[in-house]
Amino acid sequence: MACLVVALLTPASALGVDGDIGGFIFNFIVIFAIIQSRHILLALILSGLASRSLLPQRSATASELCLSLSSSAVFALVMALFIRLDGHRYLQIYQNEGAVSWLFYVASFIGALVLQDAFFYFVHRVLHRPFLYRLAHKGHHRSSQPSVWTSFAFDPVESLIHAICLIAIVVIIPLHPATLFALLMTMSVWAAVNHISPETLPDDFPHHWLGPWVIGPLHHCIHHRKQTLHYGLYFTFWDRVFRTQAEDYALRLEAVQKRSASSNLPS
Repeated sequence: MACLVVALLTPASALGVDGDIGGFIFNFIVIFAIIQSRHILLALILSGLASRSLLPQRSATASELCLSLSSSAVFALVMALFIRLDGHRYLQIYQNEGAVSWLFYVASFIGALVLQDAFFYFVHRVLHRPFLYRLAHKGHHRSSQPSVWTSFAFDPVESLIHAICLIAIVVIIPLHPATLFALLMTMSVWAAVNHISPETLPDDFPHHWLGPWVIGPLHHCIHHRKQTLHYGLYFTFWDRVFRTQAEDYALRLEAVQKRSASSNLPS
């Protein structure tokens, strides 16, 4: 993901690639390769986590692999096009570390998370309208038991929407490249972890760190089993406000938190 940030900030001509078409193709290939490599790396790492359970994480389906490739292609296409259209003039990315205090780094990162979470909730909820669901979101829900690979599997239309939302965040909020890198890493890892089925996680998985306001695997797994609930990405705030959170979620969370805490007690 660090390479993706570099790709967004470095003109292709600086790397010896000239011409609008050549630069666009170069940026597309580099960004696509980085995104798809990230998918494979996260899947391998997190599948190792799930393998500590008695119920191992399932393998990717052909549908998930195809949607993962198409999603990577759409994200790479949008990013490469934005670069070639000289989008740097509109992106709120700054590289002068001495211009702001470290508090602004933290505030901009949290602000980006909050804004992305709001975007995601409302977009996600709208995509569950019947027509839009068939058009743009059905592929993500082909399996009622999600896996790490499910987090990468988006229909092309949905991928396009999320890519545009991500660019909108960087247009709205000033971000340092390090902050952008942290945002991209958080988004990737958070989505992947939250698509691990809770049944395949080891008993000592730290559910108790997440608490009732932060979304974890248990929260998002409920959405894949009952699609009228749990539309958030990072926080449960919007699900609480619009009453799309399961009424028994607190009890379910308490049960797994107790199990996790007891597993971490010294024997």
